[in-house]
Amino acid sequence: RDNDNDNDNNDDDDDYFDDEEAKRERAIEGGDDPPASAPAGDGDGDIVLHLSVTDPQELGEGRNRHTFYRIDVRASRYGDPLSSVRRRYSDFQWLFQRLHAERPGAVIPIIPHTQAVNSARRFSEELVEERRRHLERFLRGVQVHPELEGCPSISAFFSPEAEVFEAAKKENPAQDKEESLESPTENFKEKAKHFFVKTRIKARVMGGGELEETSDGAAFEEVEQYLQSLEAHVKAVAKATKFLVNVSKDTSSNMHELGQTLFGMVQDYDPSKTNSAAGDVSDVNVNVNVNVNVNVNVNHDDNDTTHSRNSNNSHNSNNNNNNNTNNKSLPSLKTISNVFASLSAIHKVKHDENDQKITPPLQSIEWTLKSARLALKRRKERQLTYNTYLQQIKNRQATVDKLRHNAAINPQHTPNADAQMANAQTSLDNARQLANKALEELDEVSQRVLREMDRLKAEVDESLRKIYVDHAKVQVGYSRQLDAEWNKLAGMGSGPGPAIPMRKSTSSGVASDTEILMI
Repeated sequence: RDNDNDNDNNDDDDDYFDDEEAKRERAIEGGDDPPASAPAGDGDGDIVLHLSVTDPQELGEGRNRHTFYRIDVRASRYGDPLSSVRRRYSDFQWLFQRLHAERPGAVIPIIPHTQAVNSARRFSEELVEERRRHLERFLRGVQVHPELEGCPSISAFFSPEAEVFEAAKKENPAQDKEESLESPTENFKEKAKHFFVKTRIKARVMGGGELEETSDGAAFEEVEQYLQSLEAHVKAVAKATKFLVNVSKDTSSNMHELGQTLFGMVQDYDPSKTNSAAGDVSDVNVNVNVNVNVNVNVNHDDNDTTHSRNSNNSHNSNNNNNNNTNNKSLPSLKTISNVFASLSAIHKVKHDENDQKITPPLQSIEWTLKSARLALKRRKERQLTYNTYLQQIKNRQATVDKLRHNAAINPQHTPNADAQMANAQTSLDNARQLANKALEELDEVSQRVLREMDRLKAEVDESLRKIYVDHAKVQVGYSRQLDAEWNKLAGMGSGPGPAIPMRKSTSSGVASDTEILMI
C-alpha cells in the first residue's frame, strides 16, 4: 500500500482501531498490561520546545514516490535545532493511531485528510504546503497535550535513530488484521466465542439497543448533549462569521465594477475638457447681467415694469452662477472612480487579512469537536468490551446452572459430569475476572474523557473570544482607511450650502443691488 496515497480515510482508521481493540482484549485475557497502561517515559513538562515542520522533499518515482518532511526541535523559535528527523506523511498517521491506542479517550488533534484529484495534484506545491501546515499544527498540539506526556510512540517518532523508529512501527504496524490468527490453537475456540458474542452485542446496539452503563453514565449523557449543542452552535457561528468575512470580498468586487463603469463614462464625456471655453462665455454673461442690474436701479422710479423684468433676469443669473459654483465644488467622475478603486483594494486586503485570522481558528474548533467525537468513540469501544464480558458471564452462569439442574434431577450422572461442572465454573470465574479488568480500563478511559471535556470547554471558549477580538481589530484598523477615502468625496462635495431666500431691496444704491447679486 502506498502510505502517502490520499485513499487513507476514516474507514482505514476505524479498521485500525478495531485491530487495536482486539489486541487490547488479548492483553486482558493474556494477563499483560493493555497499551493504555504503557510506562510514562522521561517526559519533562517544565520545558516547552519549539517544533517546526519544514523542507518537504520528494523521493522515489511512480507509485513509490513520496514526500519527506523535516521536523526540527529547538529550544526557542529562532534557536539552532537541537535535533532533526525526517518523516513521511504516513508516519504522522501512524503516530496519530498509536496515540489513540496508548491514550484512549484523549482528544488528540486530528490530521485533516487532503484529497488529491489526480497524481499531479498529489505532489503539487499547494497540497504539500497544506499538508505541512496541518502536520505542524498536529505535532504542536501533541507536544502540549497534558494526557499524552510519556507516550512511547512519541519518543519513537522523534528518535534520531532510524532503527528505533522502524522497530516501533514493526512492533505496532498500522495494519495488523491477521495477528488474531496467530493465537494458540487451544484458545481459538474461546476467542471465537468472544468474537461472536461481541458481534451480537454490536448488532443489538445498531438496532437501537443500549449498552449497560457504569456509575458515570449520567455524566456521559450530559457530555453527549453538550457536544450536540456545541456542534450546532459552532456550525451556525462559523456560517455567520464567514458571511461577515466575505462581505468585504463582495464589497470589493462591486466597488471595482462600479469604479470601472464610472471610468468608462469619463472616457465618453469629460467636462474638464470643455471648461475653458465654457468659462469664457460665463464671464461675458456675468458682466452683462451686472451692467443691466446697475442701469435698472438708476431708472427704478421711472419704470417699475422695466425694473421687474430686469430684476427677474438678475435672479436667473444668480441661480446660474450658484449652479456653476456647485458644479465646480463637486468631484469629477474620474476622481470618484479613483476613490472607488482605492476602496475596492482596501476591502480586498481587509478580506484577506480577516480571512487569515478568522477561518483557520474556526476550522480548528470544528476539528477539535471531531477529535472529541473520536475520544467518545474510544470509550464506547471499551464499554462494548465490558458488555461483551458481562454477556459471557451470563452465558457461562446459565451453563453452570444448567449442569447443576441436570445433576439435581439425575443423580446418576455420567462420570465426566463433575469435570464438566468444574470446567464450567472455572470458565465463569475467568469471565468475571476479565470483566473486572475491562471495567477498570473503562473507568480509566472514562475519567480521561471527562478531564478532556473540561479542557475542551475552556479551549473552545478562549478560541471564540480571541476570534472576535481579532475580527474587531481588523474592522477598526481598516475603518480608518475607508473613512479617509470616503472623506475625499464627502469633503469635496460639501458645497456652499442651501441658498438664502432674497428679500426685497429698499435701497436705491448701486452697491446694495450688487451685494444682493453676489449673495
